[in-house]
Amino acid sequence: MKKTTLLLPCLLAALSFSMTACGNDEAAPAISTTVETVQETATNAPNTDETTEDAAAETTTDENAESASTKTASEKESSEETIQETGSADSQTASMSLTVKDGEPYTDENGKYSANIVYPVITDESGQEIAASKEISEYIDGLKSTYEENSKQEGGVYSVTTSYEVTHDGSRYLSLRLITTEVMASGNETVKTFTVDKQTGETVSLEELLGSKEALDEITEEIRIQMQEQMAADESVSYFTEESGMGFTGVTADTSYYLDEKGNLIISFNEYEVAPGYMGMVSFTIPENVSGTFD
Repeated sequence: MKKTTLLLPCLLAALSFSMTACGNDEAAPAISTTVETVQETATNAPNTDETTEDAAAETTTDENAESASTKTASEKESSEETIQETGSADSQTASMSLTVKDGEPYTDENGKYSANIVYPVITDESGQEIAASKEISEYIDGLKSTYEENSKQEGGVYSVTTSYEVTHDGSRYLSLRLITTEVMASGNETVKTFTVDKQTGETVSLEELLGSKEALDEITEEIRIQMQEQMAADESVSYFTEESGMGFTGVTADTSYYLDEKGNLIISFNEYEVAPGYMGMVSFTIPENVSGTFD
C-alpha cells in the first residue's frame, strides 16, 4: 500500500504536466479518466501491511496452539509418572500377612515356686519372625529373669503365669494383650499391650498411632470426662484425682493401649495406676469422633 501511495502523486503530476505542455483541451477528459482509474486502482489495491500483520497473527496463533499442545502432552506424561510413582510407593509399603502362634514356653516347678510363661511368636508370610515379635520376647525374658531371681530366695511362695490374646487383626494393625499374673502374698495381674504396624513389622507407640502431641491431649481430656461421668453415675466407682498428686495426669507417648475388633482405641491402666486396687485394671474406649478408628 505504501508503494502505491507513493507512485500516485508522481503519476498525477506527470499527467498534469502533459496536459499543460500539449495545450490540448480534448485530451483532458481522457487524461481525467485515466487519473480516476489510477485513483480507483490505488484505493482497491490490497493492503499489504494488513495482510502481513494478519499472517503474522495467524502464525503466532499456530505457534501458541502448538506450544499449548506440547505443554498438555508434557503435563499428561508428568501426571502418568506421578501415578506410577504413587503406585510404586504403595507397593513398597504394602501390609504384611502376619501369623501369631505359640513359641517355646518356659515352665518350672520347684516346691513353692512355679512358672508357666508363654511366648507368642509373630511371623510374616515367609515364616520369618518380625521385629515386633522379638521385642515381645525381650519383655517376656524380663519376666522369666524376675522369676528366676525370686525362686532363689528361701521361703515364701511365688508363681508367675502369662497368657495372651489378639484383640485386633486388621489390614494395617495387629494388637495383642499379654496378661501376667503374679502370686506372692497376694495376687497381682498386669497387662502389657503391643500394637504392630503390618507395613513395618514394628510396634507402634500411642503417639505414633495418633500422629501428634495435640491428639494425646485430646485423649487425656476425654478420659477425664469419662472418669467424672462414671463416678457421678456410680458411687462405688473411684479414680485417683489429679489434685491428690497420685492420680491420672494424662496419657503419654508410651501409655498402654490396644485396638479392639472394630478398630476402636482402648486406653488401659494396670491396678493402682489411676484407681484403687479394688477397681482392678481399668480401660477407656475412646469415641471415634475423638481418635478415629484404625484398621
